[in-house]
Amino acid sequence: MIDKEGAVSPDDLAERRVTITTEINRLVVAGKSYDSLRPGTVISVPKWAAEKLIERGICEYQAPSLNASTIAQIEWRERRNSSELSEVPPSFYDEVRSLLKGDPQSYHKDLGARVINVVSMRISKILTFAVKGVPPEKIKNLTSEELDLYLSSRKDFVNWLKKNTGLGEV
Repeated sequence: MIDKEGAVSPDDLAERRVTITTEINRLVVAGKSYDSLRPGTVISVPKWAAEKLIERGICEYQAPSLNASTIAQIEWRERRNSSELSEVPPSFYDEVRSLLKGDPQSYHKDLGARVINVVSMRISKILTFAVKGVPPEKIKNLTSEELDLYLSSRKDFVNWLKKNTGLGEV
């Protein structure tokens, strides 16, 4: 989605996994070329492109890989490793949103609490990386949404440090 200033939403640029539903000889999406695509093939494309391809009946969103059990496993892995981010699907936050929308109220509270635990642990690690100035390419398992958080947090920290201590980048 393009806002009033003509900027594209970061969400529209985030990669989404789609499953091809028809045979396609050649497909060019966002500068990437795909040849000989068969039904069932999974590719990653920006969200804006996924929406256009779905409208044309070329693909469908890949079934979410998250459920209450996988959230619990991610929570356990995240808690176990205090210095690194655990692996999550690239579309983690989209899948969480979908999962919580379709979640029956009977276990929504517990699932929501687990999601909050996972997200808060991940944010804590990301903020630590930002303050320490760890280059983003050295951070494993960072989603596109988390990269945005890292970059804005790093910028804010450097500005704050400069304003309050006179120190530049550290």
